[in-house]
Amino acid sequence: AIWGVTVELNVRFLKPVPLDTPLTIVGRITSEKSRIFEGTGELYLPDGTVAADCAGKYIKMELSKIADFDAEREEWYVRPDPQPETEGLT
Repeated sequence: AIWGVTVELNVRFLKPVPLDTPLTIVGRITSEKSRIFEGTGELYLPDGTVAADCAGKYIKMELSKIADFDAEREEWYVRPDPQPETEGLT
């Protein structure tokens, strides 16, 4: 699997995107070089209409340098932000 950090992402919204509705996303890599790859994708409404499309450029990077990933459970997780220091605030 190729992992990357977004360098550029252009999105065109073509139709309103509803909430609480199952949607389909299709993405593909369209170009790959030694350090950069490019991709495109579409967001489909339930009737098959394209609601949004996008094109992006990404820099290849090791997953461990990009995000927290639990490889054993094969899932992403959110690491809580540290609590801000409140000492001296009134």
